[in-house]
Formats: sequence, structure tokens, C-alpha cells
Amino acid sequence: MIYPIQIRRDLIVGTRKIENYFWTFILFVGGIRFITVNTLPDSQDFEITVAQQLVMGLYGYIALYTALYLTCSIFWNVGAGYNEYNKEQQLLKIVRWGFPGKNRKIQVEIPFSSIQALSIQTKDSFFSRNSVNLQYENGKSIPLLQPNQTLTLDELETYATQIAFFIQVPLT
Repeated sequence: MIYPIQIRRDLIVGTRKIENYFWTFILFVGGIRFITVNTLPDSQDFEITVAQQLVMGLYGYIALYTALYLTCSIFWNVGAGYNEYNKEQQLLKIVRWGFPGKNRKIQVEIPFSSIQALSIQTKDSFFSRNSVNLQYENGKSIPLLQPNQTLTLDELETYATQIAFFIQVPLT
């Protein structure tokens, strides 16, 4: 006997992405390079060297702190989580992980009865923004995808149609 799927879980990728590893590496190497250049004077003009060393040292430390921030974000996987659609409990559960602290785990539960519709929003510009939003309780809206997730319009429509069909709500 074939049983219909009762629970659908869509995983959301957090900060553990290739581009974050790349930028962390570039910032770390660049910061170290700027700091080492800062400590090695090789010019006879003292005034220009001191000013240049101060600025390059400042840039080096800013780059290292930014690399440290990205490293911590990658380690804690900030923004990762899942969207769980449970037909058995008639419940949508949205879970995301944040920075450490008492509110590290962010969890929102929305009953299917309060969901009004799913909507697809597209914004064509240099940085195109495509999103699938869930509308519930008096017009409140919550995005189901990450803001930087790039999907073609066809993929976006397919995803939204699958979700709308699964939870039996209209797609607007």
C-alpha cells in the first residue's frame, strides 16, 4: 500500500557557502599582508611612511576582524534551518539558527488554517529579487526562501506550485 507524503521538509543553507569561505580566506590573507607591510618600513620619507603605515594597519585589522566575523558565522552556520510542512498536525514550522545566545534557535509555527495564500514576487533590476512569500493572518507575510537564493522564474514557479499544492492554499 502506498501512503501519501505527510511531512515535507525544505532545508535552508546558512552561511556555509563557497563564497563565504572564499571571502574569509581573501580577507584573512589580505589583512595579514597589510599588517606585515605596516610593520616593515622601507621608505626614507618618514611622514608619508607613518601615515601610510597607520592607514594600511587599520585596513589590515579591519580585514582580520571581518574574517573572524565570517569564520564565526560559518562555524555557527547562521541562517541555516528548514521549513517543515506537516499535514498530520496541520502545521508549518519555520526554523532558523542565529548567533549564540538565548535566542539562537528561531522557530515560528503557523497552523495551516491561518495560511491565506502563497505569492510569488519578482523584482527585475540589476540585483533581481525573486521570492515566495506566505501570507497569513490579516495580510502578514513571511518569505520562505533566502533573499540571496537565486532561482530562475521557472524554478520559482515550480517550487511555489509544489508548496501550494501540498498545503492546499491558493497561489497568487
